[in-house]
Amino acid sequence: MLGTAFDLLLVILGFGFIVFIHELGHFLAARWAGIRVLAFAVGFGPSVLTYRKGVGFKNTTSEPQYLQQLRNSMDAAVTAQTPEAQALAQLHRRISPTEYRLNILPFGGYVKMLGQEDLNPTATSAAPDSYQTCSPWKRMVVISAGVVMNIILAAILFIIVMMVGRQVDAPTVGYVEATSPAMRAVDVGTGASIPLQTGDRILTADGKEVRAFDDVMLAVAMSKKNEAVTLQVERPGAPSTLNLRVQPEENLSTGLLAAGFTPVNSTKIAFELPMFDLPKGSMLLSVNGKPASDGHAIDTAAHASSGEPLIAKFSLPDGTPKDVTLTPVAELQRGLVAGTTKDALTPIEHLLGLSGVLRVAGVRAEGSGKGIKAGDVVLKVGTIEFPSTVTGTREIRSRKGSTVDLTVARKNEAGAYTIVQLPAVKVDRDGRVGFDASDSSEHLPIIAAPLAVIMNAKMESRVPSAASSNVTAGSSIVAVNSDATATLRDVALRVRQAVQRGETNLALTIRRPVAGDLLAQGPDEVVTIAISPEDAEQIKSLAWTADLSWQAFEIQQQTMKASNPLEALHFGYDETKRVMGMTYLTFARLAQGTVKIEHLKGPIGIAHLGTLVADRGFIWLLFFLALISVNLAVINFLPLPIVDGGQFLFLLYEAIRGKPVPVGFQNGVTMVGLVLIAGMFLVVTFNDVRNLLGI
Repeated sequence: MLGTAFDLLLVILGFGFIVFIHELGHFLAARWAGIRVLAFAVGFGPSVLTYRKGVGFKNTTSEPQYLQQLRNSMDAAVTAQTPEAQALAQLHRRISPTEYRLNILPFGGYVKMLGQEDLNPTATSAAPDSYQTCSPWKRMVVISAGVVMNIILAAILFIIVMMVGRQVDAPTVGYVEATSPAMRAVDVGTGASIPLQTGDRILTADGKEVRAFDDVMLAVAMSKKNEAVTLQVERPGAPSTLNLRVQPEENLSTGLLAAGFTPVNSTKIAFELPMFDLPKGSMLLSVNGKPASDGHAIDTAAHASSGEPLIAKFSLPDGTPKDVTLTPVAELQRGLVAGTTKDALTPIEHLLGLSGVLRVAGVRAEGSGKGIKAGDVVLKVGTIEFPSTVTGTREIRSRKGSTVDLTVARKNEAGAYTIVQLPAVKVDRDGRVGFDASDSSEHLPIIAAPLAVIMNAKMESRVPSAASSNVTAGSSIVAVNSDATATLRDVALRVRQAVQRGETNLALTIRRPVAGDLLAQGPDEVVTIAISPEDAEQIKSLAWTADLSWQAFEIQQQTMKASNPLEALHFGYDETKRVMGMTYLTFARLAQGTVKIEHLKGPIGIAHLGTLVADRGFIWLLFFLALISVNLAVINFLPLPIVDGGQFLFLLYEAIRGKPVPVGFQNGVTMVGLVLIAGMFLVVTFNDVRNLLGI
């Protein structure tokens, strides 16, 4: 808790420093232009500390004192017939016109100049050192100076980060989802299918150099809707680099465009694994005698194992060697079915069109207190009995912002399943209850309703073998050709063996659910399924998986560091330019709908994200502040009247036409701009609070 509070303090101080630099730009430019600066403030609201030369420090504003002396000086000048400029100069040698303020709310800041108020265009002044009497081109410099200072600050921070070095996720492909866009990648030149695979190192994305995995994900997320991303890939063992075209698709979890692959994992265990007696930090050395180069070595060995046991050698954190025996289980088929949103397709694991029912893999923070527990098997959600991961998730999402009734099977202390009713479980506005979904295939032989149609990665549809069978939702498959089965994975193994023997018909022994009792089962009943040639070919090509997989290992990191100051300077320039471009591109993607308003963050979200980043170290905090500085520069120079960009356009009009924009028009567009920004602030703040509280 103390660590989080300290991180939050660092973020607030950092943000305050960014605002200070921005306002310092305006202040220095105004002084250069000869404009009288009345206040230089960091933060908004009442002042907690002020300083004015000739007055000193105070805990409140000294503006009334200055204004009184200003009136006295002007009255004396009129009496003595002293020129106004001379009287002002004499006054300002005794007391400064500028008050430096630290205000109570640290988010923001401003420079108050004589004759210039963003929200009140009528607040003009004819004084010789006022904003209005300064030439338009000098005022353009003043208005632009804050943005320029933010860009310079960001570049300096990026240079510092690059000189010290920052740990980033390596731009190497790890796990690739079976039905993802990455599996449908094609060669740019020939159009031949070349799926991405584990170990592929991505060099460029749409022609731009990739330094970290985040660069790849950002390029994919910010790509145009329905347009492919071109990746230059270095593949181990390939004679030359590959140029692949990948068509991103919306990720249902994030709502952003994605390609369906993760960064490569290292050989270091990320968290304690009691079931294997492996503490956090254990290192994978080899699998079946073959040295492990990454955390995907077990998966690779399991796929080629034919079900034979694996021996994984580890080195514990204290250096003690340890062997772990892993027994691979049969993979299921994969396909695409109608998803949880309109026109969306969702991947699903199945066997001949039979899939497990929805199971709770883990409960997220937003799901705590709702009665859900990891390991719960969902027997009924809303009106759907024995839902699959897809139908169950679809039913939950159809009740977004409302509630849904759940009936789950939960293991008791004796290891037996009992029914637990969870009425009126709250569903958030995004259609989520707060748990990670999996299925029951590794735990029970119970199945959801057979799939009617399945699509493959090439968007070709077919009818699976079990679609026309007499198997019903909630049935448990207890034997295949008289061989007993305890889980759907066992069924997959028996089916695989039958297919390898050349059998085309299966005799499944099933027990149907009993009406009125979701856990009760009827008598044994034999159902015959004819295996289609398409299913037979897929089943023959299925691999094996192990209980210990790539998710248990830390993501592979690499150090991004400049070799010399010149390279750091080049990186600082490139990174500043890249972040500016991505910020502008975000607004374009908002208009296109590939980036949504809920993806934007306001002050609360920025502060929360900043504490998470700060927890990773001071260098990461500097990098985060550099990003914020660039974003502040871009947002401040948008063509909105109450920010610098809008004021710059007014000045450009004045410079071209020789007269200022009419005050009435300025008032009108200022109010429109104020409403737009206030509305955006309320929306993003609401989203920040909702995401923070998990509602």
